[in-house]
Amino acid sequence: QQHGPSLEGHNGWVLSVAFSPDGRRIVSGSDDETVRIWDVETGQQHRPSLEGHDNWVLSVAFSPDGRWIVSGSHDKTVRIWDVETGQQHGSSLEGHDGSVWSVAFSPDGRRIVSGSDDNTVRIWDLPHANSLDMSFGERSRMFDGWIRGPNSERLFWVAPHLQRGLFPPFQTLFIGRYIQTRLDVSKLVHGEAWMSVRGDRTEGST
Repeated sequence: QQHGPSLEGHNGWVLSVAFSPDGRRIVSGSDDETVRIWDVETGQQHRPSLEGHDNWVLSVAFSPDGRWIVSGSHDKTVRIWDVETGQQHGSSLEGHDGSVWSVAFSPDGRRIVSGSDDNTVRIWDLPHANSLDMSFGERSRMFDGWIRGPNSERLFWVAPHLQRGLFPPFQTLFIGRYIQTRLDVSKLVHGEAWMSVRGDRTEGST
């Protein structure tokens, strides 16, 4: 049984589709040269079309954290898009001598692999990925309830009823329209360091 209405908006064949990791978004690529992001529940386009390719978009994929989209095209390029802004991230990845039929992210989201009808598979570094640190600060953002660091890594999650109006001015976040709640992140632990939390606990603490 079809879930919800058909997602309509492309002006040509839809050649590739993929779910976001959390299942709330869909990305599609078409021979109308656009990449589009859709909301699964509403069936509506999430933001304006992502435009930049000069030919058919043959393959699309989300990054493991859901922040980036990679697309491969008949124009022989691979492009990376920021899901939040809809802007292309960095320059197009050029090197293939034929159409790019398949693209995918590595599990850690730092590399991209592409396959082409030039008979090659190529591996690319995500632009600037190695220069971004993992920290909670003024560059942190919230996306789908997750507070993410500058490298789009998930730091912690905010419950839906607290998400509205959440904004990060510097090292703190404020929740609520009238009552401001300051989050103490001085002992925030994320990534592989989360295991240290258990070691720091004292007997009887929660």
